[in-house]
Amino acid sequence: AAHIDLNFSPAVSVPRDERWGRTYEGYGENPDLVAAMGAAYVRGLQGENFDAEWRIISTAKHFLGDGATDKGYDRGNATISDDELRAIHLPPYIAAIEQGVQSVMASFNQINGVHQHVDSLRLTVLLKKELGFNGLIITDGMEMDAIDSYYGSYDEAAVLAVKAGAEVLGIASIFTYGMK
Repeated sequence: AAHIDLNFSPAVSVPRDERWGRTYEGYGENPDLVAAMGAAYVRGLQGENFDAEWRIISTAKHFLGDGATDKGYDRGNATISDDELRAIHLPPYIAAIEQGVQSVMASFNQINGVHQHVDSLRLTVLLKKELGFNGLIITDGMEMDAIDSYYGSYDEAAVLAVKAGAEVLGIASIFTYGMK
């Protein structure tokens, strides 16, 4: 009704372990292929630099390292070096940002033990400051519900996510807990 068309895609995951249950969401294990396909998807939804009359806001997801979890565990921990993270998992986001992606969804996984929804180093320092992303950071729909036990309550997890750089809490969280 408000003419706000938002699509939660493309998933620019770079799956590294075939046991990961979400390998189908990525375009493959080659970061260059994922970057090219993700950028094309953003252009297809938004037009060139978000100028198409029919445009739809795209969301690059899941930032960052969701395809690198140990033993392929969904919502697991990615034990990974910063060099590997930057070489393999970051290029698709750089390509999406270059195409003008309007939103990025934080990931449901951890990197070296830090939940990505509350990781200010990656959401604010890396994504916003270093890469210059100035769109919306959205939390994954159900992830806020899943991590609240780590942080004492949903409210505490939500505060940490916002402080880390998230601007929109996942829609499923709002339906579950209501507007607080």
